[in-house]
Amino acid sequence: MILLFVALLLAPLLRSPAKAEETPWPSLKAGPHSVGFRTLDVTDYGRTIAPRVDWRGVEHPGDNFRQVRVSVWYPAAVEAKREPMVYRDYIEAAGFETPMEGEQLFGLDAYLAHSTFGGADREKLRKMVEETTAAFRDAAPAEGSFPVIVYAPSFSYEPFENSALFEYLASHGYIIGASRSSGPETREMSMDLAGVEASVRDMELILDSLHEDDNADLARVGAAGFSWGGLSAALLGMRNFNVQAVLALDGTLEHSEIPAVEEKHDFVPRRLRGGYLAIVGDREPSRSLGDDALYADIFELRYPDLQHWDFASDLIRIQVHSAGEPDADRRALVDEAYGLIAYQARLLFDAYLKGNEVNREVLLEGDMRAMNSAIVIENRAARAALPAPPSPAEFATLLRTDVEEARLVLASVKKNDSEIELLDWTQFQDAVTVSPFETKLAILELAREELGESSILFNNYGQAWRLEGDPEKALGYFRKALAHNPDSGFAKRSIGELEAEVSRE
Repeated sequence: MILLFVALLLAPLLRSPAKAEETPWPSLKAGPHSVGFRTLDVTDYGRTIAPRVDWRGVEHPGDNFRQVRVSVWYPAAVEAKREPMVYRDYIEAAGFETPMEGEQLFGLDAYLAHSTFGGADREKLRKMVEETTAAFRDAAPAEGSFPVIVYAPSFSYEPFENSALFEYLASHGYIIGASRSSGPETREMSMDLAGVEASVRDMELILDSLHEDDNADLARVGAAGFSWGGLSAALLGMRNFNVQAVLALDGTLEHSEIPAVEEKHDFVPRRLRGGYLAIVGDREPSRSLGDDALYADIFELRYPDLQHWDFASDLIRIQVHSAGEPDADRRALVDEAYGLIAYQARLLFDAYLKGNEVNREVLLEGDMRAMNSAIVIENRAARAALPAPPSPAEFATLLRTDVEEARLVLASVKKNDSEIELLDWTQFQDAVTVSPFETKLAILELAREELGESSILFNNYGQAWRLEGDPEKALGYFRKALAHNPDSGFAKRSIGELEAEVSRE
């Protein structure tokens, strides 16, 4: 049994000249580092947000490239006399803006309008945004190389959505980058395949923007997200080999768009590596990545008494400052549970980005419990990964250098995962260029065993024998290719050329 010793975990932030003197999140125990905060304005010149000339024929003013403001939390070295940021600084730094009743609002005014629309009390919020954070604006970075965590907010939300978690992780030696959740052409996110792609590409842009940060170790990357952002984090983990830990906070995996994502996007859970931690609240997930993500350690926790917005520190703030009287007991439970979730997130990242094997074993035991019996944690899954197979590219290289070893590797992998796809016909298109000739034939024979007979197979056989200088055998295989597919232009053309060559002889 893993008892999370809340008395230790929930100790207040250390009081020192290099730390914030107060924090609204006493449940988060700071690490050894002070926390710095800065923003980066980056442009993706590979994406545009609008035509250069609009439908009226009016030229778009300025650049039409996608521009993203990145908020970055990082381990810092802070001078004793520095004053920490207040929460309003995060809001202003993010460039928060929103159209309200035809008027474009910016910064704090936009945040207040957005939040009071959800039921918060404006005057209470005005006091809340003056609360001290644990971060120092543009502080000098601490010495060292730190893993990077890139975060995707929930639908159309801001980068400071989980700033309490980011401050906590930064104090424990992580660099966190986040940007607003925006659609491909609009400030608001679009609930479709294009919106998912925009979110993932923004996460990739964040990683690219940190390339010049000497303290950012982009070989050790984690991805995290809340709600809609949980899907984006999982997708990034499936397409970036350096992402070794994924955290999904009440993440979206059941949305109606997911089948389209899986069909048309590179949503391939088998590509996940390292560790994947999904933490959900009172809803009952209808699916799990654990069924398909066989090559990552899978951990699933459920807090049945937490609601969706209890997974984001900004939304918790807004709920606390709602127009009605807040429930003090529930506030205390949510604060404590949020601290446990942050701690579990650090267990994940320490295990897979810092090589802390003890933390990995703690997660694999699958018996997380809180000392406070009022906080219920359901341990849904804790499963170790299967040995990772070679990637298709790695297998293609092995195939060209040692066919017999490739055959053994394939057989071994398929014992664990009968549905894995390491072979496809594109890998055999270049088989005719492999030397010696015996290797060509061995590769094609493996293709016959695994993929079956087809026009493509026999065309490859025919071309191999043609290059070897045996037109008769080549003709035989090209004719088999044509029999399998009477429309094969390559087979028809090759037969015609070879028949002409044989007649000339």
